[in-house]
Amino acid sequence: MAYVMDSPLQVTVIDCVDEVDEQSFVESMIKHLHAKVLEHLKQTPEYFKSADLDIKITKCTARHFPNEIRWNIYTETTGTINNSSIEFTAFTTGKDMVFREGLSNNIVSVTASLASDIKNLMSSEYDYEQDFVHNASHRCVKNAIFDVTHQILVSIDEQVDRQPSTFSKRWKRIQTSRWITAGLVALVTLCTTPWLNQARRNISETREELFEMGIINAVFFSVAAFFLIHCWGYLIMPPQFYQTETAGKKALKYAGTSSIIVLKMVALALIGVILFTLTFYADLLLNGE
Repeated sequence: MAYVMDSPLQVTVIDCVDEVDEQSFVESMIKHLHAKVLEHLKQTPEYFKSADLDIKITKCTARHFPNEIRWNIYTETTGTINNSSIEFTAFTTGKDMVFREGLSNNIVSVTASLASDIKNLMSSEYDYEQDFVHNASHRCVKNAIFDVTHQILVSIDEQVDRQPSTFSKRWKRIQTSRWITAGLVALVTLCTTPWLNQARRNISETREELFEMGIINAVFFSVAAFFLIHCWGYLIMPPQFYQTETAGKKALKYAGTSSIIVLKMVALALIGVILFTLTFYADLLLNGE
């Protein structure tokens, strides 16, 4: 099964698997990789004048071990970009801890399920190679597919020395500013702890108590500042960043959603919660008993 686009941008994705669990899933992977790679090439025609790529899916398996789903996806990419040869592999061995049947809140059921899995694995009649789990909506599966696609796109960009866009540079500055601001907030909080203690009429009577209060306040305010900037970054980045840039797609992945609107709504709600918590905690520090 192959999908081909006419020149100058041609991407062929084929099933050449040595190991496969479910053919229908491999076919969906072929469609996914073809669409993502071709879309990536079209987004920046100034970098990709021509391309003739062959992507082979050589392994696509899922194994269910005792309370663990382990995905393995391997690909091989060959061809030319701008008349220069390219060849690389991309793979993921993602794994995820998942208790069977949603029993993670029941320690007795979890223990029983784990014991049953171990017994099956030790049985000579049990073939764990056939005990696979396929679920395209599972977080582990989504992460495995994203990781392989991301590796392919990054390797393609490196081939043409593609530079980060303005959006990507802005996002990188936001990420850096989170850490710098959190560190400054922690430093300021520690320095102002003695003044705060005097304002509250020496609530902490010993140096040890004063030090502990400073550490707790510094951690709380620095973490709050970190996530405020992080959420604000989600709000101010334009939709094009999430649609076209690898960094934006990765941000959506880590946020656990594919919808930009949902991401921004959650970020706005978190900002409100953080500001309310900061106000309540600051009032408690200044006026609490």
